[in-house]
Amino acid sequence: MNVNLHPSTPSSQRGISAIEYLVLAVVVIGAIATAAGLFGSDISAAFTALGDLINPP
Repeated sequence: MNVNLHPSTPSSQRGISAIEYLVLAVVVIGAIATAAGLFGSDISAAFTALGDLINPP
């Protein structure tokens, strides 16, 4: 006799997947925020220089 004490239902799998995606989204947002904080002025200067190349003052 085969008894499954912890059946894996589709709804519990969807809940676990949702939590995994939430954790992934938090990590990605944190990485973007950190990069923007560290390199924000450099990125701004690069876009300004690029804009000056495309449309000289």
